[in-house]
Amino acid sequence: MRRVLAALFVLVLTLALTVPALAEEDTTTTVNMVTDGTERPLIKCKWETPDDGDKYWDPDPALCYKDAHGNDAWEEGTQVAAVAGTYDPSTGETSTGERAVQYWAVVAPDSTYQIPVNMVWADVYHPNVQKRDNVTGLVDSLGEWCGSEKYELPMPIYEPYNNDAQAAAFLAAYEDHLVTFNMNWVNDTFGGDINLAVDDVLHEISQGAAEVYMEEGPLHNHQPAGDYIVDIHANNNDGNEADPVIRNIMTFVELDSFLIDFTTVDYGDVLMNYDKRVNGDNNLTTTNMPTVWNNGNTYLNMTVKQDDAGFGQRGVDPALWNVHWGARLGSETDGTRVNYDPCAFVADTEGFEAATPVLMPGLLVMCTPTKIDFWILVDKAPAGPVGYAGNMTLGCEHVDFICCG
Repeated sequence: MRRVLAALFVLVLTLALTVPALAEEDTTTTVNMVTDGTERPLIKCKWETPDDGDKYWDPDPALCYKDAHGNDAWEEGTQVAAVAGTYDPSTGETSTGERAVQYWAVVAPDSTYQIPVNMVWADVYHPNVQKRDNVTGLVDSLGEWCGSEKYELPMPIYEPYNNDAQAAAFLAAYEDHLVTFNMNWVNDTFGGDINLAVDDVLHEISQGAAEVYMEEGPLHNHQPAGDYIVDIHANNNDGNEADPVIRNIMTFVELDSFLIDFTTVDYGDVLMNYDKRVNGDNNLTTTNMPTVWNNGNTYLNMTVKQDDAGFGQRGVDPALWNVHWGARLGSETDGTRVNYDPCAFVADTEGFEAATPVLMPGLLVMCTPTKIDFWILVDKAPAGPVGYAGNMTLGCEHVDFICCG
């Protein structure tokens, strides 16, 4: 037994003596002290979401962005759909239609300094269009919009330390044709090859060498439809700002829409050859006093059409209507009454009623409850208390914004 143990001990000792000693390697380090940082952060690309306002959207992913002829109809950049405003009939309280927009950027710090908190930000500017007064259509004396700044949004890092989530957000936006690249960087670094730039962004995000920044801000229905300019800025912690600032255009898609607070216009007792008016007001709770509210994001002209309510015509060649109508958008001081005769509602081939509407003078701007007055004038009617009922249709026509300068 002792011989075996001795032999085993010798064997173990021999093995221990054959283990090599740990190796050491020398390397050098370098550092370059500077008195003032001159390098700048690099904004590589930017985009906005959601892109839910494209004109030819189809819910089938295989058919997305097809026009009426089945051709590709990609719209460059982000098209944001508007949300219409609403109101509570019981209180008249209006609620602004709000669409949340996410502003994104991929930014890499320079080699000397890091990017401090809140030093990546988005400046968003209104479309270059004039703001006009309700009904009169005169240019607003305050001179708002006309490319004025809407807001400035500090942008925090999106999903910190989650490189996969950041990369997925960038890749989804790129595949949806939303990303605007820093073309100075793409041209200087990759000879203009966007595919190489995409690979670089994905690689740097995965390595934490660049970060995705994002902040959310609202677009409201009382703000104008059109092209909003979005600038992305970034500063390092010695105050040097990224150059160039990356700019693109985001489109707030037009929404023509209005609400009324009444379902009928009751003229009550009317005498022949007596011009009787039903007065409106600016209060959305008084259903017996007509009010209209533009709850979209465009300017509108209101239209009206009305049948003869059973009063009929008299004579031939020409036949004359026995009843006449009137309407006015706004007050006596700023509105203009329009008088119109009934129009016969004729069914078209699809069974819908068709008639030519009458344009009501005056501009209906966004988010301003506005009174409408209505008139009736009866030339001829059977004697005695006879009741009449008809159909009136209110509609709207789109009014283009006027560009500034």
